Amino acid sequence: MGNPKTKELLLFLTALIFSVALMFAFIEFPALLDSVLQEKVSFPGFDQGTDEFAAYKTDLYISALHLRWIGYGSLALVLLLIAIGFATRKSGVAWAGAFVLFLPVFGQFALSMFFLAGLGMLRVLWLPFSDVNISLLQLGDVIYLPHKALLWFFGLFGRQAHPFLTYAYMAAGSFFFVWGVFVWFKTRSGKEKVATKWIYTFSRHPQYLGWIIWSYGLMLFSAGINDMKKSWSIPSSLPWLLATMIIIGICFMEEIKMQEENEEAYMLYRQKAPFLFPVPTWLGRIIKFPMLLAIGKGYPEKPGEAIRVVLLYTALLVLPSFLWVDFTPQKTQPMAVQEYFAHHPAAIDSLILEIKKPQDRRQLYLHFERLRAIGQPAASALIGLLEDTNPDVREFAAYALGQLKAEQAAAPLSILLQDTELRPSKAAAEALGQIGSEKAVAPLLNALADSPNPGLRHSIHMALGNTGSPEAWEALVKGLEDEVWYARRSALQALNKIAPQRSAPFLIWALEDEHVALRREAVFLILQQKPPEAIDALKTAIDDEDFETRFYARQALRMIEEGV
Repeated sequence: MGNPKTKELLLFLTALIFSVALMFAFIEFPALLDSVLQEKVSFPGFDQGTDEFAAYKTDLYISALHLRWIGYGSLALVLLLIAIGFATRKSGVAWAGAFVLFLPVFGQFALSMFFLAGLGMLRVLWLPFSDVNISLLQLGDVIYLPHKALLWFFGLFGRQAHPFLTYAYMAAGSFFFVWGVFVWFKTRSGKEKVATKWIYTFSRHPQYLGWIIWSYGLMLFSAGINDMKKSWSIPSSLPWLLATMIIIGICFMEEIKMQEENEEAYMLYRQKAPFLFPVPTWLGRIIKFPMLLAIGKGYPEKPGEAIRVVLLYTALLVLPSFLWVDFTPQKTQPMAVQEYFAHHPAAIDSLILEIKKPQDRRQLYLHFERLRAIGQPAASALIGLLEDTNPDVREFAAYALGQLKAEQAAAPLSILLQDTELRPSKAAAEALGQIGSEKAVAPLLNALADSPNPGLRHSIHMALGNTGSPEAWEALVKGLEDEVWYARRSALQALNKIAPQRSAPFLIWALEDEHVALRREAVFLILQQKPPEAIDALKTAIDDEDFETRFYARQALRMIEEGV
């Protein structure tokens, strides 16, 4: 054991095992923890971005569990922790605050549509940002520029490099962290007071550099997981940027401490080794220029100077993101497109010709989106396409007419209800519901009576609800006895839409339906109306086997009894 090389090897293996295990755990452990949480703890399962009512249910969930107060309080404590770390010059305390600020990124590993389910509960820390505007979390988007530049470079060779690059970032970060820990251990086991060898010749803070690069890769990696599983992804660029700038501030504080304890040795070392990583001299001068303006020197020598420098560079990085982040909803139909086609009717004919060519559904859909963007001038052409021999064309034409609310299409859409193909007939029903014409009620009722398909019955129920016609009441009440749960649910929704107060007894009745989706829908609709006669049924529903039914039944009961 006295052999120096044996000792170095043992130190290296210790650092390697510790670092690799830590980095691996940060990838595998979140997914495992989320699965355990989802299994052991009940969470809502709906998509909070579906509609206004889903947003209302989300807000009610957050309020009932006081998650907003928890989020604001947690963020305040994190900021206090960071402030204490800097004030007392305890880098470990400040680093802990930076890590907790980054922690909600692990919520991207949550396998759920609801953004606070499972490991997504960590996102309560970011509620203060999203309450103001979710786009605030994108104010660090400038950090994506290096990644986008690499994607562009690989794209020149026809490569989709995102998965490879995310793993490369995490591997590189792990490598720097491993060597940083190894050299630090070796220095501490020897007589040197300042680590200056091996990787420390290329970076004065290799462990922090490793963390920054690894966390960058994890942030991009977790977002990719979210895309694959089709669940919600929350912007992470601003929290990552803030956490990284705090770590850079910690680096400054540690350098100030090292300079005080080992002034001559550390000054000599600092002149030879770069701060985080080597950069060309000209680029280093550009990077340091704002610091020279702020404190008149190339390195902070006091804690106050370090804080000023960190705040300055954070602002400089946030500013470009602020200029390009869109804080307003995007317009779906640019007027310029409509005006162009209104004055160039031949362009409509060109689109029709493209639509009639053999192609896949996605390409066909894009052509119809362009046609729909024209607006009412395209309605006549779309009506003509309802008789096309291609069922996909008939389907997309019906959807487009419904989105345009083209009342002149009510009669031809009523004919399309009898289409031999399911998709065009469902599209016709939905379009008639969007148009909302009284002329559509009779054809819809006839189609409902004749339809053996539950999917079509579901679409007709929804369409009848959108018309608001009392003539549909009897047929919709009958629809509550449909053998298929989603057809029963759409009938219940339609009744509530036509006459909310009159539908209350049916909502109460549906609380005892055998299918959980219908019980959920019933309790959510009762939440909207809050009928006093539902109290007894709600008292029973609070013992339902389903979490969402129990939770929202309890909220509805409380609000009715309190007169909210």
